[in-house]
Amino acid sequence: MKFLSLLVKMPIDIFSFFIGKNRAATHYLLSRSLDDEVTKYIEDEYYVTNYAHIKKTIKLAGEKLKTDFSIVDVGGADGVTPKFFSLAFPKSNVIIFEPLKVSYEVIEKMMSLFPKFCLIKKAVGNSVGTSEIHIAGRTTASSLFELNPDDQSTLFKDALSQVGKELIEVTTLDSELVNVSCIGILKIDVQGYELEVLKGGTETLKKTSIITLEMNNHDGYKGAPKYYEIDEYLRHANFTLYDIFPSTKDAGQLKEWDSIYINNACL
Repeated sequence: MKFLSLLVKMPIDIFSFFIGKNRAATHYLLSRSLDDEVTKYIEDEYYVTNYAHIKKTIKLAGEKLKTDFSIVDVGGADGVTPKFFSLAFPKSNVIIFEPLKVSYEVIEKMMSLFPKFCLIKKAVGNSVGTSEIHIAGRTTASSLFELNPDDQSTLFKDALSQVGKELIEVTTLDSELVNVSCIGILKIDVQGYELEVLKGGTETLKKTSIITLEMNNHDGYKGAPKYYEIDEYLRHANFTLYDIFPSTKDAGQLKEWDSIYINNACL
């Protein structure tokens, strides 16, 4: 056992001796190691926010909103964000829009545990009708816009590859929420279609306090607006940017993030 330990220890000692004598090599190894660790932390820990935007939205709503309100979740996906909202505000109705069958079936199974859920099996846009949704390799990346995968990107190549289509119903916020008097939180995550959702909710925005939505700076969805177009629309609708949460980086470049906007009447 002692002999084996010596065999293992010897090359380590030899390596350490030569490195210790060579300051340039020592500096390179240490700085490279630290750089790698810092980069890994930023990429894997800081920017992967674990629903930090939802938690901040909930905290903000708790501080700013003193009356009863409803919550609207456009793009409910697998029900995680509606669940966060319902647990935080158990008296509030959580109105969920989710058009994909594979996703709304998951939410349906949760509804016995969350009686305040109201599930609407439709997409939301700027008009009422039907449309085809492009189903992506990563289901949550599916969009009403045509997918445009980047073959040079390890992140977007497979995630945005189209694996199918599904005919869905499309509605508007204004047509569905006409009888909802006060919306505390409006969350939108619809893969590039956010501006269309907002355009179909001009009256809804007037009675909404906080909006949290995804914004992008890439071309993964053909025809999708960039972040500055959404920002301009919301500013004209009397909303102010409150916070930003980076979520997706590709080869070091920020491509997607979540933003919180607050109605100026709440400031």
